[in-house]
Amino acid sequence: MQRKLVFEIEDEDNPDDIFDKMSIEIKKFLSTKSENNSSNVESFFCDDCGQKVSKKVHDYSKRNFNDKIYCMNCQPKHKEGN
Repeated sequence: MQRKLVFEIEDEDNPDDIFDKMSIEIKKFLSTKSENNSSNVESFFCDDCGQKVSKKVHDYSKRNFNDKIYCMNCQPKHKEGN
C-alpha cells in the first residue's frame, strides 16, 4: 500500500514557518497507521509542535483550548493571558 502526503503552501505563508509546518505534518503522517494495518487505534497530535498526545490530553485540550489539541508542553503557551 502506498500513501501520499500533500502539503499546500499559500503565497502569504511566512517562509520561516514553512519548514516547521512541513516537519509537523510529516511527523503526523509517519506516526499514523497505514490503512492495511488491522489496528483501529486513533492517534492524536499537538497542533503546535506535532508531538503525539494521549486520548486524555486530547480530550482535555479540546475542551479547554477552543477545540485545539495541544500537548502538555504547549498548553501553557496557549492559556488565556499569555
